[in-house]
Amino acid sequence: MHKICCFTGHRNQKLPWLADKNNPYSVALRSAIRDKILKKIDEGFTYFISGMALGVDMICADLVLELRHNHPEIKLECALPCEEQTKFWPEEQIDFYMNIIEKCDYINVISYRYNRACIHQRNQYMVQKSDCLIAIWNGTEGGTKNTIMLASKHQKPIEIINPNDCIY
Repeated sequence: MHKICCFTGHRNQKLPWLADKNNPYSVALRSAIRDKILKKIDEGFTYFISGMALGVDMICADLVLELRHNHPEIKLECALPCEEQTKFWPEEQIDFYMNIIEKCDYINVISYRYNRACIHQRNQYMVQKSDCLIAIWNGTEGGTKNTIMLASKHQKPIEIINPNDCIY
């Protein structure tokens, strides 16, 4: 039986430096996330779920795939809110997304078309399936906070990385 961990975190709009892999803040945040995933692997977690939104979700998925080279036992599931998630994304982000999708172990699509509820339903699915949540959250309102509140309601352990701590 797998121990399962899911991710939630901000999109690029809240962390504008996130998309630049070479930005020192981005490097520091990726390192903090990598360390947290390695800690979970050491604790016996072998299954990770990413919601595959722009920003932190895809970075977490990418790091799981990177860590799989030294930890072949770990699996990645991409939980997609809808099939047309990338419809209005920039081409380079679609390429990054497709690279992850092609390498992941499982894909779960919540809805064929986008609707007002599909992102919340995706988050609900991830939290309910998981044993813990890793959240990259700076304390602001939004989907990341809502997912943390949902995990708290379901009494799931939550580990928070504040991206502001990576700036200083």
